[in-house]
Amino acid sequence: MLARDLKALNYSVSDFPELPETASLYQVQYYWIDHVNPISFFGYILCLEGIAVQRGKEIYSTVCKFHGEKAGLFLKVHANEDIEHLAKALSELERCTAEEKSLVLENLKLSRSLYCNMLTAIKENIASHKGVTNRSSTLSQAV
Repeated sequence: MLARDLKALNYSVSDFPELPETASLYQVQYYWIDHVNPISFFGYILCLEGIAVQRGKEIYSTVCKFHGEKAGLFLKVHANEDIEHLAKALSELERCTAEEKSLVLENLKLSRSLYCNMLTAIKENIASHKGVTNRSSTLSQAV
């Protein structure tokens, strides 16, 4: 879906090298799963699903306003489907012990911080390339 959205914007995934902040967001999850407790991964899930539920429709609307609906399928799907995913994840957490819930919360806080760092890096990357494309300001607004 994301590749299709980028194509609608005349981009491809290869136009966007992975930022270190992006890699750190997901790579740290291997540590949590392998060295802490796999249940802690729910913190990452709750972070991403929660963001989609809380901000997805707004971001989708902004993207559509500037670039049309063909550029927002990924956002549209996640903004709508993640409502159910979030509810299911929260339901699964009801079976967790207090200690497990504490680990989930700790990873949720870490994931949120890393996600914010990633968004800041994306905005800075866009700002540093303002002369490259006249679309950079609208891309930055969507982020």
